Amino acid sequence: MLAEIQNQSTLIWQVKKQLPKAVQKQLDIKYTDWEKFVKAIKEMNTMKLKQEREDIEERRKQDKEREQKLTQKVEAVKQVATADLTAQLQCLTIGQVSLSHTQPGTNV
Repeated sequence: MLAEIQNQSTLIWQVKKQLPKAVQKQLDIKYTDWEKFVKAIKEMNTMKLKQEREDIEERRKQDKEREQKLTQKVEAVKQVATADLTAQLQCLTIGQVSLSHTQPGTNV
């Protein structure tokens, strides 16, 4: 049974799917048996992996900076909108409404 599994591509795709993205990118699309799959992993170019890691870290850094800038812009817009609404509310005046009350039984 074990020899049968080793000579087939059974579950290779599932194992490959669980590997880090940088490793997945360096592996071929399909392997016919486990021996070829494991050999490909062992012979992987570590310089490419290091470069991929650096690229990922750089993208994360850029994403974080972009997110911080966006958050700052959103906060600035909130402050401007709030200040505008506050100014408008301060200019509002509420007039008094007078109601004529008549007592029952008196006709004035």
